[in-house]
Amino acid sequence: MLRVKRRARNAPYIGPAAGTRGAASRTTTAHASARPTTVTTHMATDLPTQLSLPVIPLSTPPVVDPHQQVMANFPINENRGEQISVGPLQIPCPTGREISVTDTSSNMASLEYRIEAHLAAADSKNTAATYSRALDSFTEFRYNLPSFWPPSVDQIVYYLAYLSAKNISFSTAKCYLSGLSYHLQIQGKEDTTKVFIVKKMLEGMHRLNPLKDIRAPISLPLLNRVTLALPSVCKNYYEATLFTVAFHLAFFALLRASELTVSTNTSYAISIHGLGFYKNQIKLRIRGSKTDQYAVGSIVQIDLNQETSTLFQSLQHYLHSRPTSPGPLLLHLNGKPLTSYQFTSILHKALRFIEVDTSTFKFHSFRIGGATHMHLSGVPEEHIKIKGRWKSNAVKSYIRV
Repeated sequence: MLRVKRRARNAPYIGPAAGTRGAASRTTTAHASARPTTVTTHMATDLPTQLSLPVIPLSTPPVVDPHQQVMANFPINENRGEQISVGPLQIPCPTGREISVTDTSSNMASLEYRIEAHLAAADSKNTAATYSRALDSFTEFRYNLPSFWPPSVDQIVYYLAYLSAKNISFSTAKCYLSGLSYHLQIQGKEDTTKVFIVKKMLEGMHRLNPLKDIRAPISLPLLNRVTLALPSVCKNYYEATLFTVAFHLAFFALLRASELTVSTNTSYAISIHGLGFYKNQIKLRIRGSKTDQYAVGSIVQIDLNQETSTLFQSLQHYLHSRPTSPGPLLLHLNGKPLTSYQFTSILHKALRFIEVDTSTFKFHSFRIGGATHMHLSGVPEEHIKIKGRWKSNAVKSYIRV
């Protein structure tokens, strides 16, 4: 039997098992005693000098019981009272070819790294960070409590009460429970976050502190006012054109921040090669999003009309002056990509310039405003859902009439 020595790791799916080390030692000892050994016979000094042994004549062969002769090949372990193996059976093979035994111990380390890589790639970076924060929050809660794993149902219930006392929102508490559930399931433990009382606690948190979306929609008239204010808040004409294109694309293509701008956690921003700019039509290749993490991609089309004429003109001027660097569609003159922070910062500067409160306007205000504008224009909800790449009925919460 080949034995593989596993190296110690901190992988989330492997945990210590009670009594494993002692059981392994006993098993190893049992197997060691069962292995066939070669004994060398010699004369010991403490034996008597004269031994009384029966003499067997050479001419007369010993009489052996056939049953005993057969059983001699299968020795019995007197301590355990069970039959043990004396060696591997010989398997017939072609003449001149030896049986090869593959040692898999050298491959186990590389396989373990592959397991970790696959598990890490199964979740997005944002999801992994949220689950890590959930574990940190739960560890902080039970600082002076028993830290057994899996945690008891009582600890989960008190943890939710602890989050409520800290004025943590329902959505955040739900995310933290999802993080605990992930760590429990990945280790094959009992998921104590799925019991009935925990679900009712979450329900109560939602009723007492209902989730309120304070993000206001950007309407088309407000978009036009913001666009006119950009030359007064941007440092040059190129920057004003850049943000005009960015604001209009976010509105008419119902874009998420990760689909238009660049951040450290995402790489889904529309590239220059993902733009198809025609006389009467714009086509955008969406590379991926939080609902398309396998990066299947999709195409968004914007047609030329009276409402989109500003976008077509601004995009033509922008492409004429844009640096020739490959990469994201929206670049500054120094070749650096547009970020979501810069997008929101210039938006707030333009809103303050036209004396509009900025507290309720975020990047997502363009996506909400674009969906609401399509609904008011008579576009069916199913078409809005397809263009906005919604996978569920969440599109209903984006239509603010």
